[in-house]
Amino acid sequence: MAKSIERSVPLAALRWIAGDHVGASSMAIFAHMTGVKPRRGWAHPSDPDDLSRCLRLLRAVPAWRARLPEMARRSKTWKALSARWNEIERSMENEVGWSWSKGKAAPLTYALMKDVIGR
Repeated sequence: MAKSIERSVPLAALRWIAGDHVGASSMAIFAHMTGVKPRRGWAHPSDPDDLSRCLRLLRAVPAWRARLPEMARRSKTWKALSARWNEIERSMENEVGWSWSKGKAAPLTYALMKDVIGR
């Protein structure tokens, strides 16, 4: 018998997906963690806006933060990002906060992300 979605997906994740801060890269994390195929592929965060949506999801469901290295299986870019996720997350937090509470632009975090991604 298949598990109901209420049992297999944390309630915090269901609340997150119904919210305003959902993008392709955070949806990719959600899909991986829940075992479903994402509609828009295994998108990765490509800028601080995308990153903030991922961070919001991972703050909503802290158990998934510990599993983030699993995203390395999804693409070379996810592998590079997940290997340096702590550094990228710290940069965002120091520069503008994970929810943009300290500023409106994150050029240092964006430069770091581009360096990690190889652009």
